[in-house]
Amino acid sequence: AFDIDGVLQRGDIQLDAGMYAMKRLHDEHGNPKYPIAFLTNGGGHTEHERAEKLSRMFNIKVSDSQIVLSHTPMKYLADRYNSLKDTAVLCVGKRDCTRVARYYGFERPISSQDLGYIHSLATPLSQYPTVTSVDFAYTEADGHSVVFSEAFVKYVAHLHFSAVFVMHDSNDWGRDIQLICDIVAGEAKPSPAASTAAALLETETVASKKKNKKSKAAARAAAAAAAAAAHPNITVNVPLTQHIDPGIISDQTVDVYFSNPDFIWPNETIHPRLGQGAFRIALCAVYQELTGHPLKYEQFGKPNLIQYKEVRKRLEAQLKPNQRISSIFAVGDNPKADIRGANAAGNDFVSVLVKTGVHQDSDDLDPEERSPELELMDTPDLLVNTVADAVDFALEEHAKKVQAATST
Repeated sequence: AFDIDGVLQRGDIQLDAGMYAMKRLHDEHGNPKYPIAFLTNGGGHTEHERAEKLSRMFNIKVSDSQIVLSHTPMKYLADRYNSLKDTAVLCVGKRDCTRVARYYGFERPISSQDLGYIHSLATPLSQYPTVTSVDFAYTEADGHSVVFSEAFVKYVAHLHFSAVFVMHDSNDWGRDIQLICDIVAGEAKPSPAASTAAALLETETVASKKKNKKSKAAARAAAAAAAAAAHPNITVNVPLTQHIDPGIISDQTVDVYFSNPDFIWPNETIHPRLGQGAFRIALCAVYQELTGHPLKYEQFGKPNLIQYKEVRKRLEAQLKPNQRISSIFAVGDNPKADIRGANAAGNDFVSVLVKTGVHQDSDDLDPEERSPELELMDTPDLLVNTVADAVDFALEEHAKKVQAATST
């Protein structure tokens, strides 16, 4: 199981070691000779799109089912939020994240770009170009096309929100932090104009507020319980009673999910770039300062166990009859994500750390002060220079096991 960025490639440039590794593991026609999966904390596109990109870059055949992205397990939550009628989900990251959410089955997703454009007063410091109905079309090649009409996007933008999914790195931290704080700490929607808010207060009675809040809370609690029973591996927050005024918030009614905990990630530059983990820290700090309460959220992506369960499922699906998996070599470049996750995933996982990404040759494996438990979890079973060395080692170990089995 391979991480991608920092292992096989850096940014959009494939590493020579990555080319070598993929060539050794595939036949002359590009078909895999062994069960292979690609486990990345990247995202912002579908598994199909990532598989196509890897296939072109390394001249191999990669299928959708071999790809586990940071937000892949989020698809299991679609039914839960679809059951909350007249509510929407906010997708933060590249605009295409909304297309990915629709691909996963979410019925009423909207991007933070489109939400900010429609509620431009809520994000006065962000710049929005003139948008036409064509700009609300999200497309992808090879039959994975989703088109949202302008009317649909405007309809979704005025619904209350039941969840926020941070599916990729934000391209406008100020806009996205503002919108998320509005939605989570306010009335589950962007802050309206002052005149609109006054009109709403005049027309909505206290009794109707209480009735709507109770019915919505009951429906969400029931949906959360059903989701928990159907998907015990995913932790979800049970929505509580709705709150309005920042500063007196006791509980959240809008669920927040992050797909990638990585604080930094490698690209073509010398030093790694800030990632979604940094955005989460910034958002939590602003939310805490605004409300006086910590932001409650759920985290997907490595090193969380659900990512590795997805990998195991995909590797087992590639086995031939009477075959079984004896070892899963999990190759990555980030001790806190790849190594920690593999070490916690089971005894058949072999954690392998390479020096071509986040972890560099001069890095101490444990430069920070942390508990002995974390130090142990972040220490790889095998430390090598490149993914080429990792593949050579894995194939040698496999050959030894085959020889031992045939000689008995």
